[in-house]
Amino acid sequence: MDFQDILFAISNECADIKDTAVNIVKTYLNGHWKTADSDSITIKKINGGLSNWLYKITLSPFQDPSHDSKQNTILLRINGPNYGKFAKNQKITDSLVFLLMSERGLGPKLLGVFPNGRIEEFVDARPLQTSELSKPNISSAIARKMAHIHSLNVPISKNPDFVYDLMFHWLQELLLHEDTYKPKNLELFKEFKNYDLLSEVAWLKQYLRKYSSVIVFSHNDLQEGNILITNDSLHSNNPSLVLIDYEYCSYNYRGFELANHFLEHTMNYNAEDYPHFTIDLSAYPTHEQQMGFIHQYLTTYHELLPKDSITNYAEEEKKLLNEVHQYRLLSHLMWGIWAAAHSQCGIKFGYWDYSMARLNAYFKTKEDIISFHMKSTGKRNLC
Repeated sequence: MDFQDILFAISNECADIKDTAVNIVKTYLNGHWKTADSDSITIKKINGGLSNWLYKITLSPFQDPSHDSKQNTILLRINGPNYGKFAKNQKITDSLVFLLMSERGLGPKLLGVFPNGRIEEFVDARPLQTSELSKPNISSAIARKMAHIHSLNVPISKNPDFVYDLMFHWLQELLLHEDTYKPKNLELFKEFKNYDLLSEVAWLKQYLRKYSSVIVFSHNDLQEGNILITNDSLHSNNPSLVLIDYEYCSYNYRGFELANHFLEHTMNYNAEDYPHFTIDLSAYPTHEQQMGFIHQYLTTYHELLPKDSITNYAEEEKKLLNEVHQYRLLSHLMWGIWAAAHSQCGIKFGYWDYSMARLNAYFKTKEDIISFHMKSTGKRNLC
């Protein structure tokens, strides 16, 4: 079954997607799944994915008398459209990293891989809600998970400029194929082009170098939808979290990972009405919340990598907070360009609206940083 067949099935959300799911599980799974048909499975779409489609699939107890719910429920992940060779290579990296996380007990088990997606263990958990990111017990658990991920040595390219390469790639695709990506509101596209984002990416890459942020293996997309909390730990002081969706993982500067996560406190991607997201900048973590997260992150990171231990935690925390402050720019710019480049993927989301919201936030943040720099030095030029 090729990708166009799968897309057709998704767009005709009833029997077609069931038949598609049956074909996939019969091909890639063993046991009672081999004899499954559209009458013996239930399928439920899981909301929240902005780059792919997620389905919970359960085998009927009549199909398997033993009815081990853990064995008879799986997650089917269907990737969104690929945009050139660059994106296809990243899908391979995503599957490799997912397998490594699975083998190390840091993520769900990988049950099968097919050309346009994969089959995963279904974890009895739910995605976090935006409002939960700031809860002290959950925030501390995320900081520990992030530190654990950052401590790993993963066999992929150690090039920390992957995110910049990705933005250049997306922009080239957008500018080469304008007619494919143009929104109905042509004024949005005109405004997008007037930003001269290729120059912005080049400038930001040069500007952020001076902050010498530590290079670590990064998830790069730690928003609430990619952080699962297990149902048996919802009220625990030490909740059990599972990080998922390593589609954009790479070696990156740690300042980006923390800044990006803090900005996700302000984003809600589950709004019912168009454009299906809301932004509340007042929800950005307070100074106290940021410092609490940073302290937990650094403590855990240096426990895992004692050879990298530091003697002056206060100085390191201050340095990392400054990195976070600057790397907000990269988060806004990356996701602003990402949204425009994914505007044709077919998922119900206001991609162009989101793109302009993040880009406007980028330029507002940049101007704020310039203003602060001028007050401190009397100079406007940051580089």
